Amino acid sequence: MISPPFTATHIAKPHKPMLKPKLVKECVCPNTQTENNAAKMKELTRKINNETPTRGIANKGFSGMRRVVARLNFSCNLTGNHPQSLTGHTAIRCGQPKKTIVKHLIFIFGLTIYISVSGQQLTYKGDLVDTIKITSNSSYYHFDDQGTTTGSYYEYILVFNNENEKYILNPYRKTEYKITFKPDTLIKKERILKQGIEVDRNLISNLLHQFEINYIKPTFNNIGMTNDDFQKLTDKKHIIQVAKWHKTDWHFKKAYSTKERSEIIFKGCQNIDTFNLYLSTVFDTTEYVIVTDFNDHFEVIITTTQSNYRFEGKFPNSYKQPWYNLSDKYSFTSSSILNFSINSSLVAMLPENFSRLGTLKFEALTNEYIEWYLKRRGIIFDY
Repeated sequence: MISPPFTATHIAKPHKPMLKPKLVKECVCPNTQTENNAAKMKELTRKINNETPTRGIANKGFSGMRRVVARLNFSCNLTGNHPQSLTGHTAIRCGQPKKTIVKHLIFIFGLTIYISVSGQQLTYKGDLVDTIKITSNSSYYHFDDQGTTTGSYYEYILVFNNENEKYILNPYRKTEYKITFKPDTLIKKERILKQGIEVDRNLISNLLHQFEINYIKPTFNNIGMTNDDFQKLTDKKHIIQVAKWHKTDWHFKKAYSTKERSEIIFKGCQNIDTFNLYLSTVFDTTEYVIVTDFNDHFEVIITTTQSNYRFEGKFPNSYKQPWYNLSDKYSFTSSSILNFSINSSLVAMLPENFSRLGTLKFEALTNEYIEWYLKRRGIIFDY
């Protein structure tokens, strides 16, 4: 004998059950609690039986979830024809999978957005970014008879991989070199430090965004440094260290200064207003400085499907600011970009052992501020 298929149906009006429910004998006591329970059950039955039928309603937007819906409907069918005295029981049990469907849809929708965004190729100036090359060159001229220059050159190259739609490090390379003019020679030693790893897309996106901002006024509130960091980087220890670099730390010794006078200098250096004065006067965006015997600069080259963009941050500019836009290869001039967040973006992305990375950190900025401050107090002198 073949059993008929089970079906689940919502019925708007009361109906007779398919099978007669067994009557249960119970002792009815005339008390308020029993009467209240009976009244509540009667009211619940009335509400359930007056519900609008939901069978046959479909949403075209959920067409992709038909398999899930079918499985959930099957679980409802198993409960739909069980003998029961209240038809509302079917409505309650079948209503639960709807929440599950919504949760599945929200999860799939969020996952789709994540995959789409995480695999998307980044843009700069409206064009797709193919590669980003970050370099640091540090060298000096020896002033000898051979005209020798020695230095180190670091490269951090990001390439967009079309297969997995991610930016891959290819490669991170270090080159040490020696150049002479008499005779004309070049000796170099290259070493691949790392390659083939995925680089965080958000870090790359932030760097590209910062190079599109030409100017952010340098104030304490704009540069992203916390007050705790500022207090730590300008404390007594750092002030004496900077003075020692210039061989003037004797100013803070007991034989040459009192404790009270030294404390005034220490506290004055940690004043935010003094720091803002430094930020407003030091960073010149009108000139391009060239140093011939010493080279210490960073370079960022952004290659898109349409153009190349080249930027440079260099010594002797304080904190390597401003950066220079050298993208126009047909011009001998450059435009300035004063945006401290460029430095922070590079520090967040580059490995800790990247050459001269320390010159882009906040400690480099505060050390130069301390030097400026001690010059104003007559403790350090320009020679």
